[in-house]
This record gives sequence, structure tokens and C-alpha cells, in this order.
Amino acid sequence: MKKDCIEITGITPYDHFPECPCHYPSGQICETDKMCIPRKKPDIECICQVFADVSVSSYKIIRTPVGKKLVIEGMKHIKLLYVGDEPCQNMHCAHYDIPFCMFVLLKNWEGQIVDIFTGIEHIGIHELDSRCFTVSIIIFACPIFKKKHDCCYDYGQCNAHVNCDVHVNCYTNTLKNCGDSSNQYFHRSCEYGC
Repeated sequence: MKKDCIEITGITPYDHFPECPCHYPSGQICETDKMCIPRKKPDIECICQVFADVSVSSYKIIRTPVGKKLVIEGMKHIKLLYVGDEPCQNMHCAHYDIPFCMFVLLKNWEGQIVDIFTGIEHIGIHELDSRCFTVSIIIFACPIFKKKHDCCYDYGQCNAHVNCDVHVNCYTNTLKNCGDSSNQYFHRSCEYGC
């Protein structure tokens, strides 16, 4: 199998990910699943395309000895387009829905979670034989908190918020008043709570 000839679709573009300040709660998992072509379909001559997508079916917060965790359950949707090993070499398609479960350590983050962002960072495929193959997917996930107020972010540096009026710069350990327009900090709508 020539991997460089396979079209891989479904990797989330970098600019579609939410902006995550340092220490923002997020999680990643890498799972490899073995799949086989259904019996009624012909063997694989050549894989043309692999498409993957993820969807969240539920999430909840649990308390653990290391702090609160956000447990996310969802489905990986994988589609394989291939040329069949048959005289007419027709194109065939196989669909797979595979459950996944992951967690995000929330640490001290508070606020109402209104959505879960999920993105695919990497998709890899490996053919095992003429009927079976494996697909490896790296999934990124993070909670989206309800907007509360306008907050300050210092782009390019690590920031922690004490509240929406005072801001801590982790590099200098100094407090900056967000209302002070003379500093280098920029105002933007707070997507993650304060």
C-alpha cells in the first residue's frame, strides 16, 4: 500500500481551534482501531481516501482525588473509499462508527460549560491485509465556558486571571489593571470565563 497516494480528509485546520491560554483545560487521546471490510464487499486492491470526523454525544463533570474531571463521550466516524480487487475494479465505500471516551482535568477552572470543542490533529492508516486495516486518530478536546465579561489577554505570554479587573502576568508576577490603556495588553471578548 502506498500511503502517500491516500487522500486523508478530516484533520482540523489549526485556525479552527479555539485560543487556549496557558493552563487552559484540554485533553488529547490517540487511539488506533482495527477495522475490516464487511463480508459482502470485495477485497481491497487500493485505498483511495480515508475520512474521519468526531462528534460528542455526552459530557459530565466528576470529582476525583486529583480534582474535577470533565468526562467526554463521543463517536469517531470513519469512511474508507477503496478500489475493489475485482476484474472491473469498481470503487467501494465502508463506514465505521466507533465510540471513544476521554477526560479533561479541570483543575481550578470554574464556570458554566456551554459546549465541547473537539478537533482531529492527526489521522494515520496502515493496511494489514486485503480486508483489514488500522486507523490511528489523535483527538483534541476542550470545554467552552459561558462568556461573562470582557477580559484582558496578553498575546504571546502566559496569563492567569485573578478577576476581570486585575490580571496576573506569569512571567513578571505583576498585577496589571485591565482598565489601564497604557499597558501592552489588549481587550477581547472572554470566551472562557474569568
